[in-house]
Amino acid sequence: MTAAPTLLPGVLLLEPQFVLRRTVVGLARKLEMAEVLEATSAGTAVALLRRKPFDALVLDLADPEGVIALLRQLRLGEFPSARDVAVCLTAAAPLAPALQATTEALGIAACLHKPYRISSLLEALGLKAR
Repeated sequence: MTAAPTLLPGVLLLEPQFVLRRTVVGLARKLEMAEVLEATSAGTAVALLRRKPFDALVLDLADPEGVIALLRQLRLGEFPSARDVAVCLTAAAPLAPALQATTEALGIAACLHKPYRISSLLEALGLKAR
């Protein structure tokens, strides 16, 4: 008798850069850390969030207004994901103080600056290799 396969955590990755997106997805799958769904814009991420729950989110701040709106909806419980789901932000530069205060108030697990180590990203979300 074979054991039932263990489901990997579902992660939503909002990342506009193709190469970085594919690197995160590939490594997470190779290390059996997560099943990652990709979005290239906040609008696409919202559509995916409306369809299914996720165990963690990785959101790039290229569109800060769109991401903050998404986070507010998430924390208000407007998606199937838990309101307190782990969220890691990524950014090309340090955040302005006002944006940092806003993201902290929205319960962000971490904010990583590019370039970042993929292992740091997965670790910030509490994901481990199997």
